[in-house]
Amino acid sequence: MSAYLNREAFDLLVARAALTNAEFANEAGISPVTLSHARNGRPLRPSTLRRIALGLTRIKTVNGLNDNDDLVMATPPKESNGRDRVGSVATEKEDERGRVRHRQ
Repeated sequence: MSAYLNREAFDLLVARAALTNAEFANEAGISPVTLSHARNGRPLRPSTLRRIALGLTRIKTVNGLNDNDDLVMATPPKESNGRDRVGSVATEKEDERGRVRHRQ
């Protein structure tokens, strides 16, 4: 069984910690490219999943919340038409440091 990153939940946690994706990747010990692949729906290797999970336990959120529920899914999310959402276009806006500021 493959595991996939829940992009919306991940982005929320990283935004709460006021980190860029590159900063989180460094904290988790993975490359920014690997993190980008995971965020864009590619299946996660067990070692990558473990590093992301450990990275999330080490970050401190700005408002004190640290809710990692529903971060990893066993199957990719589905569109309303029943198709997999793998590789869908980003819907968030990032500032110059790569932090998500608001959704479009």
